[in-house]
Amino acid sequence: MLLRAGVVGVWIVFIVTGMLALLNSQAVPVMLLGARIEAPLSAVIFGPLIVGALAGYGLELAKRPKIQSEKRQLEWAAQDAKLIAEVKSDREKQLEAKIATLEAALKQALGKSKS
Repeated sequence: MLLRAGVVGVWIVFIVTGMLALLNSQAVPVMLLGARIEAPLSAVIFGPLIVGALAGYGLELAKRPKIQSEKRQLEWAAQDAKLIAEVKSDREKQLEAKIATLEAALKQALGKSKS
């Protein structure tokens, strides 16, 4: 829910900045890498916003493989824990079956020795 609110907030900022940029189309002098150029104020306002948005999106894309890898490792750990529990349960069942077999054999042996 918090992520969705953040996305809505970003879109609101993007739209408001876009409207301000479109309302301010007069040319202004800009120093860019030591060169003085004339650019529309809308480009000066909206350009860095777009560059920043693309940079943020690129950073988010760069984090995705790591997040997916961690998620996959957590899933594997959960599967390992489940498998360990199943093996333990199976081992307990085998031991119980052996005990039952030994008890039956002991009863049979004791029954024969009394006769």
